[in-house]
Amino acid sequence: MRRSSVALAWALIAGLLVVAPARAQDPVLEIHRTEAGAHWDPRGTDLLFVLVIGSDVREGDPARGRADTLRLIALNPATMQGSTVGIPRDSYVNIPGRGMSKINASLQFGGPQLVVETVQALAGVPIHFWALVEFSRFRQLVDRLGGVTVNVPYPMNDRFSGANFPPGPHPMDGAGALAFARARYGMPGGDFGRSENHGRLLLDGLAKFRAETSGNPLRLMDWLNTFRDVVSTNVPPGELLRLSLLGRRMDPAAIRNVVLPGRPGTAGRESVVFLDPHAHTILASIRDDAVV
Repeated sequence: MRRSSVALAWALIAGLLVVAPARAQDPVLEIHRTEAGAHWDPRGTDLLFVLVIGSDVREGDPARGRADTLRLIALNPATMQGSTVGIPRDSYVNIPGRGMSKINASLQFGGPQLVVETVQALAGVPIHFWALVEFSRFRQLVDRLGGVTVNVPYPMNDRFSGANFPPGPHPMDGAGALAFARARYGMPGGDFGRSENHGRLLLDGLAKFRAETSGNPLRLMDWLNTFRDVVSTNVPPGELLRLSLLGRRMDPAAIRNVVLPGRPGTAGRESVVFLDPHAHTILASIRDDAVV
């Protein structure tokens, strides 16, 4: 059975806080600044674009798998609004240097850098930062942060992912959050609905971060200590602090959660998704002001 992981996008927003020291073991979450990020000023009003990549590797080097979860986060510091845009993993797109293929293959073809280049070409925006995670590391990070309460939108009973939840708010540990994020059978939208749930996880996690750290320096230190242990980043410390302050100011209610629409089809012998023209309208909207 084909499996996919969810990118811990909310950990990116909260995790842009500290530089992790050298460690003997692999980090739970990798955060990297791109060349475009080197020219982005967190003190200014330029739009910020972050790509979160979820590999389908169950345990091990996430760069060796497929990019089965892709979330493009767009934030507008001037208006304190933004969007989180899900890109269907089977989207049939041009991968630079490789030609037309499923977008999730870009990770196997050329690692995170090629995924960034592919999404930049598709969306027409500069990616300032990217984050990468796989199954086991996602579970670890959620557990280390004390779980997350997820607002389940409808009954879920997916025996493949293990998601079995009635609608409503549910406190989840790492395993539960991963099951929720992987579920796509017997639910609205199938794989498109799965991608929409990744955005829900992001926004529920951001709400947790803001609620626990606003006015509570001790809890903020708990988050900081966790990220010192588990997050690896090449983003400079001063920039990390300013990015974290931006994340704490963002109201989840001001961030739209959408998935690029498309239709299933075939290309050669592969099942793919052909993006709908409205998908390009969505991408044009975030290019303008980060808001769909």
